[in-house]
Amino acid sequence: MPQQAPYPGSAARPGSVQPPGQAGQPGRIPQEGAARFPAHPTPAHFPTSPKNDGRFPWILGFLALVGFPGLSLLVPSLAGIIAGAIVARRNRVARRLGGRAILFGAANIVLMISFFTLLFGVHPWAVDRGYIPEEWLPATILLIALSAWVAFIGPITYVVLAIIAASKKVTRSKAARILNR
Repeated sequence: MPQQAPYPGSAARPGSVQPPGQAGQPGRIPQEGAARFPAHPTPAHFPTSPKNDGRFPWILGFLALVGFPGLSLLVPSLAGIIAGAIVARRNRVARRLGGRAILFGAANIVLMISFFTLLFGVHPWAVDRGYIPEEWLPATILLIALSAWVAFIGPITYVVLAIIAASKKVTRSKAARILNR
């Protein structure tokens, strides 16, 4: 059975099965004949691949499974920022989802920098100078909350968001809401 085109007005993807006798070779489409995803899509072009609708930076959240505290948050944050900036150039829908991935990754990096600055810089300095007691409760609570985010909550959040991005495509109605703004 021939595969349908991935979006209206396009040919099937390269390497997909077609009826024999079409596109030169039986069962194959030549690479040069493949249609590209348009730069200005309409809602009819959705759902599409994660690369075209901006879910790819969120799927990189699976990199949080690195397994080392700190790196489990740093690696997907940096990957999300870079991939979000790349996919944001594709179309308005990808720009919206990629921009959110950039913001989430940047917020996580700011939280990590804050944690390590407080833990190894500000807190010891303030205790040595006598500005705060060593067992000052607000600093302790803040450091515990930031360490929980850096070590566990942040990476788990990335994995959950990656699962959602991998399983839930951008629908036509969501694409229409984004494109009609």
